[in-house]
Formats: sequence, structure tokens, C-alpha cells
Amino acid sequence: MTIFSSEQINDFLASLPAQKDVPAPEGQPIHVVYGGADRFSAGTIAKLGDIARRSFADNAPDSASLVEIFGIDEVIAAKVHHQVISRLSVCPIEDYRVDFEDGLGVRSDADEDEFAVNAATETRAAMAADGLSPFFGIRIRPLARPTAPRALRTLDLYMSQLLADGGSLPRNFAVTLPKVTSPAEIATLDRALSQMESEFAIESGSIRIEFLVEEPRAFVSKNGSYELPSFIAAANGRCRGIHLGAYDLLSSFGVGSSSQLLGHWFCDYARTVMQFSTVGLGVWLSDGATNEMPIGKHRGVGLTPEQVSENKHHIRSAWRSHYLNCQRAIDQGIYQGWDLHPAQVPARLVAEFEYIAKNIDAALARFRSFTENSERSTLTGGVFDDAATGRGLVAFFRRAIALGAVSSSDARLQ
Repeated sequence: MTIFSSEQINDFLASLPAQKDVPAPEGQPIHVVYGGADRFSAGTIAKLGDIARRSFADNAPDSASLVEIFGIDEVIAAKVHHQVISRLSVCPIEDYRVDFEDGLGVRSDADEDEFAVNAATETRAAMAADGLSPFFGIRIRPLARPTAPRALRTLDLYMSQLLADGGSLPRNFAVTLPKVTSPAEIATLDRALSQMESEFAIESGSIRIEFLVEEPRAFVSKNGSYELPSFIAAANGRCRGIHLGAYDLLSSFGVGSSSQLLGHWFCDYARTVMQFSTVGLGVWLSDGATNEMPIGKHRGVGLTPEQVSENKHHIRSAWRSHYLNCQRAIDQGIYQGWDLHPAQVPARLVAEFEYIAKNIDAALARFRSFTENSERSTLTGGVFDDAATGRGLVAFFRRAIALGAVSSSDARLQ
């Protein structure tokens, strides 16, 4: 005998909310690199890739260098070193933003007008020469009232020049909006982009939006609720990613410059809020930037041995800081971040490939045990897995394949 009829069960089900997560887009890049709009040209991305490759070759010529600089296990150092070289040879710069905000600084309106038109012209030239990164876009100034007119004019000039006379969007194109404080700012950008798409007969929603959260109220509202879901909704389906603006955030709390680090616990909390409040909403999350640049202090020819040694020490120290920040974000489930200089890219790649190399064998064993038991909960090597962790293992393998750490045809994955 049972208590509930099938009609009663259906009635119960009707009162429950629908649950439908939106998957995030596939193929999230490992980073986004920003560069001032005044310096952008059709050859910029190729030049940055050359700098990244040369920096790695000069400062980490062999696997022993990785052990010395980053302290990674000797057993996997050779593999990681080879993988970093391979990735740098194929795709050193995955995502790039032509920056009309901090990277450009304060300029006259006439100068910014010129930079906007020139940047669009150079973008078209780069597209024709297959010289853009797989992901690409621009960052405009904030849409707060003081800077909104300038931001919208720059957007208009750039997009009009880019799309005029049969021009087209670069693949995976996005407009990044900084210092967002309200859904209205994102909704305004959505309206502007919709008008441009209509004007140039582009498919609606093709121009994606990414935005930076840099103020406390962008994370938690005055009444204590999460704000990011309302920001995502305001983008009207355009939101592709959300980036942490760490240093503005820390400044807003009065944290002194010497303590403004990505490892600050305020940043840990911000990343946690980003994760909790956006899960299932179909967006990428990106960590902020390491502000220690791996650039030699001494320039030019004829450096003394002491100066060469100081340069090497400074570059390796900056790499170590960046590697630790990347590692911290990866441990928190955030696999993308900012690189402010192409010489930072190798340290990020070391962190990414080391993470996969350290975990791939155990993950394969756990996944094989899990799939063999047809999604029942399993115990492998003292680690308990259920359907939820099974999904996590799949995500790990997808990341490894996207980076080229393993091949989708690898027999171990079959």
C-alpha cells in the first residue's frame, strides 16, 4: 500500500521550480592580455607571441630551470617544459583586448577618436593576414555618467570603422566593460550593441559582453544579496565572462598598496562569491592580474655580470609570483586570468600544465572506475566519487585536451 497517487506526485512536482543550468561556452582561453589602444597594430599579437617565446627560451632553457624557479617535481618537469614550448609555438596569445581604459590612460577626445579609428583599421588588417588571437575584443571606459559619453563614442567609432564597407566581426569578439556597479550599465551596453548589429545586419547577440567587477557593491548588494546574476541578466544573453578587478576592489576597502595582492583574503572571498553566485548561469570567470612584471631592471647592451644576474633574479621572482597566483586560482576552480605582459604567459602555462601533469593519472584511474560502475558511487584509492565528482573529472579532461596536454584520441581516455 502507498499513500501518494500518481496524480498527487504530479501535483507535488508541479509546485517545484524548474532546474535548468546553462552550460558555459566551450574552449575558455587561459588568459586575456590587455594592451593600450595607442600601441595596437596588425602585428601586435604576433610580436607579443615572439616576446613570450623568447622570454621562456632565455630564462627557462631546460626542465631543470622549472625545478629551480617554480619548485615543481623533477619527474614531470621535462614533460611540462616540452608542453609549454609546444603551446607557445602554436598559440602564445589566446585572448587580447585593445584597451581604451587604463591601458590608454587620460587622453584628449581628439586623440582617443584617432586611436579608435586606427585600432579598427589595424584590426581589419590583422584579420586579413590571419594575425588575431582566437579570442579578441576591446575594453571601453566605464559607463558611469562622467565617462559614458566618451565610452560610447569610442565604441561607435571603433565598431563603425571595423564594420563599414562589408567589414566583419573578428571571431569570438567581445566588448569588455570595466568598473560595473549596476545592471543599468550593462543593459545600456546591450542596447548600444543591438543597434550596431541592426545597422550592419549582423546576427543579434553576436557581439558578446564581458565585464569587470571591481567594487564591493558589484558582488553583494546593500540588502546582502548577490548582484552578479542581475548583471548577467542585464546583458540579455550576451554575457560571456566576468573578470575580477582585484586592485580597485582592494583599494575600495582601504587596503594599502603594499598589501594589494591577488592572494589577499578579500580576493579569495571575491572569487568565492563569483563562483557561488554564477554557477549554472553559463559564463566564464577570470581572475585578476599579477602586477609584478617579469622584465629585467637593466636594459641595453654591455650589461655587467652583476646586472645580468639582477635581471635574471627579478624575472624569475616575478614568474614565481605569477605562477603562485595562477596556481591559487586554479585550485579555486578559476582557470583564466589576466596577463599584463607577454613575458608572464610562460609562468601561467607552467602552472596550467603542471596542474594537469600532477593530476592526470589519478583522475584517469578515478574516472575509469567511475564509468565502469555505470555512475554508481565508487571508492578509488581512498577517494569517494559520485555523479557530481564524475562531472568534475570530465571537466578536468576537457581542460587538458583544450590545452593540448592530452589528445582526445589518447588511448587512456577511451
